[in-house]
Amino acid sequence: MRSGGGLEIAAACDLRICAEDTVFFCPEVHLGLLLSNGSSSLLPRLIGSGRTRELMFTGRRFDAGWAERSGLVNRVVPRGQVVPAALEMAAEIGANQAAAVRMTKRLLNRVEDAEVEAALASETQATLDAFADPAVVAALRSELDRWAARKRG
Repeated sequence: MRSGGGLEIAAACDLRICAEDTVFFCPEVHLGLLLSNGSSSLLPRLIGSGRTRELMFTGRRFDAGWAERSGLVNRVVPRGQVVPAALEMAAEIGANQAAAVRMTKRLLNRVEDAEVEAALASETQATLDAFADPAVVAALRSELDRWAARKRG
């Protein structure tokens, strides 16, 4: 499988799983074009400025192993296992509190390029917002009750 436009789509995703025979490249440079769809901003956040420049300037093809080592993908799996692996990861995420996942994503998006002090302020506000959610309070109470029961006996 080859991925040109797919690289742009992948760069916009929170998590990425690919088959072990996937090849990533930016053919645009060979055609006199530029990457689009936010890739010039998203790729450096994923794989760093140097690797992004290498991808975009050379148009060279990179294999799935390179993509995983560089941080472009989270996991590499055998062909035919991409969808099951994605569903497994989705189920793992889905087993968590939806509001917490949603707030975490919002926080990560907000602080990705922020200075540490601004990130800490955003984290503090997000935590306070979480404590205002009745579902979070109920989950914490339930966990504390389980913990207290284990301590008692």
